[in-house]
Amino acid sequence: MPRYFEPITKEELVGKLEDAEVCIGTHNLTPQIEKDLKKVDFDWENRDPQGFHTLDNGLTFLGGEAGGDWEYPVKFIIYWDGKKLRAYIPTEGNYFNRTLKCAYGSEAEHIGDSDNFEDEAEEAKAKDLQKHHFPDRTLKELVDAEHDLPHSRGFLNEAMEEDIKARIVKKDGMTTDAVEILKRRVAANKINDPNTLANRIESMIFYGCGDEAYELFQSACEFCYQLYGLGHGDEAETVCDWAQEMADNSKQFAEQFPEMKEDTQRGVFGYN
Repeated sequence: MPRYFEPITKEELVGKLEDAEVCIGTHNLTPQIEKDLKKVDFDWENRDPQGFHTLDNGLTFLGGEAGGDWEYPVKFIIYWDGKKLRAYIPTEGNYFNRTLKCAYGSEAEHIGDSDNFEDEAEEAKAKDLQKHHFPDRTLKELVDAEHDLPHSRGFLNEAMEEDIKARIVKKDGMTTDAVEILKRRVAANKINDPNTLANRIESMIFYGCGDEAYELFQSACEFCYQLYGLGHGDEAETVCDWAQEMADNSKQFAEQFPEMKEDTQRGVFGYN
């Protein structure tokens, strides 16, 4: 499921950042931006704004990158979705460990206890680099490959721009009207019965909201909403059961990582 943005000018985005007291340089972010950036684990020891950009699809955003001295910096953007400031970490054109969801250089923190955790961390980094960036190079060659990763002169590159445009699309009038129509249909059928589809979704709790698993859960809730609003009740029930299974699995996973219990989100019966 795509995200949506509302076209605004650079000056308007600057105003919204100032109103929310968002500043990359001082690591002052809103809770929503913090949550969006949890997709990848990276340190904020070194953080730098990378200027304002407007793509040819009308999306205006503030670029940024951050990482510790031991990490390759992770790039991200902050934009306005029409209701609030959001952040997004592009996958394509960006360099981070996609397997472990961390900055290159921080693999050791995600390996776990082991007598050879440093060697295992280097191998994990090399395997990810080989899979996603350098398929023609050997693991041995890639052990120290962070020194070979490109440090672009500008923030954007073609792959990153295409990733952003594919993931974040303009919320036009037809989209907004369709959403409002669906909301009215749902509201007309929603009653205070805990067994109704709407209340079941809104009672779901997902643990660990910063990764792609949460985005999939959120998309399932939104898709369920669409199906229900269009009158496809049986299909909506199936998607609802799938969303519940994902929420239950996240709770089981959170039992192993207590800090995840503080990072929760209820199912949303509709669009955020």
